[in-house]
Amino acid sequence: MDKSTEKRIEERIGKELSKEIKEEVDQEVRREVKKEVTRKLSLELQKLHPKKIYEGTVSKTKRVRDEFKNQMAIAITAAFAFLIALSWRTPIEQLVNKLIEQLGLVGKEIFI
Repeated sequence: MDKSTEKRIEERIGKELSKEIKEEVDQEVRREVKKEVTRKLSLELQKLHPKKIYEGTVSKTKRVRDEFKNQMAIAITAAFAFLIALSWRTPIEQLVNKLIEQLGLVGKEIFI
């Protein structure tokens, strides 16, 4: 309570009663503050509950596992594509060389 309110109460009902009222008001304010702090603390603790932490960890682990599987599939596909390209390199090279021979292209004519 502020000082002017206290003085007005003292003037109207006396010092003894004013003191009692002030103490009751202070106690009520403390109780309300305590309730509010307890409520907020309870909400924060619920957020940090071990079960929620566990569930969050499990869901993130599943996402990482799924992403890893995707990346591995892409890497294996790329490796097979590379091997296929290497295996076809020689036949394609031989075909192009044979074509060059049959067309009679030599020297700078190949680039034209």
